[in-house]
Amino acid sequence: MIKKEIQSGALQANLEQTRTDKLVIPIDYQCIIDFSASHPGILERTRECVEEYFHPFSNREVVVSLLRQLLLSDFWFFSAAPDPVRFRQRFCDMAGTILGEKVDESIKINLLRTLLEFVDKLLADDADTGAELVYALEVIANKQDAASHAYMYCTNWFSKHLGVAHISGQAAILSGEILKNVFTAHLIFWRDTSRIEEWYASRETMLVKDSSEDIKSLNYGFFMGYLNEIEKSENIHQSIHTIPAYGDIAIEFRRFAQTFSDFSDRFYYTFYLLHLPGMAHLYTRLLGDINRLLKNLLTTLPSTRLDGFIQELFELFEEFREHHMDGILDCIQTAGVEIIRRDDSENRWLVNQFEKRLIQFGFETPGLAYVGKDWKTHINPNHLKNIRVWLEIIESSAVIPEKLLAALIVNLRLGGIYINDTDLFQRDITKILNSNIAPLYKKVKQLTRIFPVYFNEIGAEGEIREVTTSMDELSHRNDKLIHFLRKQVHIESNNTLIELTRRVLMLWYSGKREPFKPYLPVDVYASIDVKG
Repeated sequence: MIKKEIQSGALQANLEQTRTDKLVIPIDYQCIIDFSASHPGILERTRECVEEYFHPFSNREVVVSLLRQLLLSDFWFFSAAPDPVRFRQRFCDMAGTILGEKVDESIKINLLRTLLEFVDKLLADDADTGAELVYALEVIANKQDAASHAYMYCTNWFSKHLGVAHISGQAAILSGEILKNVFTAHLIFWRDTSRIEEWYASRETMLVKDSSEDIKSLNYGFFMGYLNEIEKSENIHQSIHTIPAYGDIAIEFRRFAQTFSDFSDRFYYTFYLLHLPGMAHLYTRLLGDINRLLKNLLTTLPSTRLDGFIQELFELFEEFREHHMDGILDCIQTAGVEIIRRDDSENRWLVNQFEKRLIQFGFETPGLAYVGKDWKTHINPNHLKNIRVWLEIIESSAVIPEKLLAALIVNLRLGGIYINDTDLFQRDITKILNSNIAPLYKKVKQLTRIFPVYFNEIGAEGEIREVTTSMDELSHRNDKLIHFLRKQVHIESNNTLIELTRRVLMLWYSGKREPFKPYLPVDVYASIDVKG
């Protein structure tokens, strides 16, 4: 049989660097691979999972994905093994090791779901799976400290798969301890990080409605009540279903915003939620809530309060710009358009104040462009959106905000601009040319000259395609660096490619590859042979 190449980015990216001719596979795992030989599909999954797991530059995401198939989809197959207990225990060992490592939390969450669903299958199996069940539960119990937040996030799955009546013996004791430990940890986490009573006390004088009684439904006492219930429970497998899971509490905190009848109260409360680490998985929705509330608030807020609110608004934005700039830009656009719509004063005081604060807030430059292992160019993802938000604000005004227009020109000149041909930026140019540009025609002309409007300026067409094609053909497409450059020009197509082409030519001339390391994928950089 012809061995199919392993589809792993980590392995492919490091083969050139590590020069690993043969991985050392422990005998237990080799036995699993050998047993799988009768089924080509399962053999391929098993071999790839084991080899990727033991590779010195292992891609744990690939391992976890394959491990899920082996434990769940291929459960029937390994049940027929001569020693299914030993085989599945080795799979559990792999899972336990990864849970104890410093990997992305999403990987640990997926792995926990797999283990819990595997426990479910063992409980439903007619065969005697007691030893496997206890072993899997011990792995889960032993790794809670190393993956504490992932365990808390998965409380609903723990409740679903372990909170069952048909579990007995040592497995019942172990699963009961796991349920108590995981739910206790998650309730303490929410109790200690939310502190809604402290937030309310700090904002009470600013809030319109007295909500001192309402917040008791989510205060310290709320969590202590459930913690006491867990401690006193005599049948945790049954009572656990009355305890709110991690996601339930997050949803309740978000729903609580509806108890505030005033838009400003609801607005400040939703910003408080952004501070809570337990709400991290709902940040995108919370920012959407804030954007909708902001529009309603700016429509109803008295004109006398708008000036102070603008100042406070940007102070709030500053707190979250590092991690939530995408949502903040949406809010800035909403605020800018609404303030321009409401300001009908002769001197446009509010618009000028907003314009001043927006310029002080700063602009998102493209930053350092680099190419990842997927051969795609990566830049600051908020750069293009920032341009579009400022343009939208400029276009929405009957009188173009001159300072904002000038600031955009300066920022693009100093920080640069990055646009892909797939961004369809020509539409944005058309919109600004169709707005009221007559009073500031020269500045608008300056701005549009900066934008790479035509495809040959961005990189999708023109002489650069011919040059890179010729370079690739000179090496008969065997030079990975040149082939990478050609693919970038033909597929990625952005306005940084001329500089990249120049750098590649300079590498040929100088024979020094070190200056290129930040700009190239690992596999491309490793393939450069300056002596060849």
